[in-house]
Amino acid sequence: MASSPTEDVPTHSPQKLRVADWDVDPSTGRICQDGTDVRLEPRVMAVLEYLARRPGQTVSREELERAVWSGSVVGYEALSRAIAQLRKALGDDPRNPRFIETHSKRGYRLIAPVQLGNSGAGEPTTVGSPSGRRRSMAIAASIVLAAVGLFAWWTSNQQSPLPDLPANAIAVLPFANLGGDRDKDYFAAGIAADLITDLSKLAGLRVMARGSSFANLGTSDVGEIARALNVRYVLEGSVLHGAGRLRINAQLVDAQSRQPVWAERFEGRQENIFSLQDAVVRGVVEAMSIHLTHGESQRIGREASASFQAYDLFLRAQRYYFARTREDNAEGKALYRRAIEIDSEFGRAYGALAVAHAQDALAGWSENPEESLERALLLALRGVALDNASPHTEWALAYVRLLRREHSLALESVQHVQELAPSYADGYALLGFIYNWMGDHKQAFELTAKAMDLNPNYSQEYLWGGLGFAHFNAGNFDMAIKLAREALDRNDRALYARLMLACALVRAGRPGEAAWEIEQVRLAEPNYTLSVFARSVPLLDPRSRTQWVADLRTAGLPE
Repeated sequence: MASSPTEDVPTHSPQKLRVADWDVDPSTGRICQDGTDVRLEPRVMAVLEYLARRPGQTVSREELERAVWSGSVVGYEALSRAIAQLRKALGDDPRNPRFIETHSKRGYRLIAPVQLGNSGAGEPTTVGSPSGRRRSMAIAASIVLAAVGLFAWWTSNQQSPLPDLPANAIAVLPFANLGGDRDKDYFAAGIAADLITDLSKLAGLRVMARGSSFANLGTSDVGEIARALNVRYVLEGSVLHGAGRLRINAQLVDAQSRQPVWAERFEGRQENIFSLQDAVVRGVVEAMSIHLTHGESQRIGREASASFQAYDLFLRAQRYYFARTREDNAEGKALYRRAIEIDSEFGRAYGALAVAHAQDALAGWSENPEESLERALLLALRGVALDNASPHTEWALAYVRLLRREHSLALESVQHVQELAPSYADGYALLGFIYNWMGDHKQAFELTAKAMDLNPNYSQEYLWGGLGFAHFNAGNFDMAIKLAREALDRNDRALYARLMLACALVRAGRPGEAAWEIEQVRLAEPNYTLSVFARSVPLLDPRSRTQWVADLRTAGLPE
């Protein structure tokens, strides 16, 4: 089985640690305290170990991702999820931390006392002392020599029997970047993501969403991945490009038998990227014996852009979309604009730029939100006019119309998304999101459940904007609080998850906790106010908007 960027598992030092009153054994992946024994996933242990070697230091997200994921392409939520799992194991509370502090826009800091374990002579060495630092350097060096091969052998030999898996279900794993330049990982990941979209256009297929296919599932065994995602087939591959040439290796594995049923290499000039992707999709379709309608066949074969350079810029920009910060949004917009300058008929770039402008308005990053939304609408309409077969462009138009409070038009657009791509999870999620803003929690529950079925490793938006918001609208405030906090555990920059949480806490009679949440909003977005919220929130019912404003005022959000 070909390897992919997410398959590298971090190795651990054999030396034990003590973090506060927890004994930490990186070599076994276990932490122990007073008879309680907890096993951590390898990457969660790697995060703990990395922070423990730097107690009291604020370690940036970027540094942790480089150290723990070894430069692999990972979603923004991968580290947030690992931190959340670590806090849960340690019994830590992010609102009153004893172990790990979150420093907004900076990173994470281990605040608990740390000791290195006994080396056979003398007392344990406190990390941070001169001898501790020397020992830490030696330990860091030893990590390189630890047993990656042993772990790979162990995982590859866990051939437990699989249940019957749905024969029409497929997951596309992140493609490996074979060029050696880690800065180009985005390109291989982008190709795999586009293959997911192309396959999601086929009514006969159930296709796992990008968030689930790209998630770190803690194993490289294709059978275990298939079991976790409930799919029969797994598509994996690699990409090599340079000197104007492009090569895509693809392999379709039947997880039931753990055997490849189709494999092919596609090679050509980089300008032919879309015909090469089309060939991969058609190879998968033939191997799975899927019948294509005439319309499906036409939609698969349509090129997104006439320019490889524009497409490359677009994929670069997509990396910034998932971070959802003001700075990243600005970087993404600049790259989308450059892509459009090169190819003025690149529909997906217009749609993505529209979403970025709409995000400016929603998050209060724009001095004139109305102007940002007007610009977003023009861009989204242009994107659909240029490429009306792309679910992405139609999704962008639906999102912009929602933020403009054009709820009926937003519903029309997102329903078209479903027609274009029956397995497009984010289409169902957005539809549920729209119904939530319209106050229809029953429809939101049903549609979010469908989205989660297609994307079982769902993002924080599904948690708060789908399920949590539906519970909030139904008056189930305790459940809304629980789900909003789970969303924030995955991404502590999720502004609207925190705003909804504050409102739910106020309605549950817990204004003190709501005030703490608003403090976090103010730390992350100092210029965010009630007036910004009232202008940008897409609540259909004016009475609901008035109530939200009153709740946030009670929680302390300034005028």
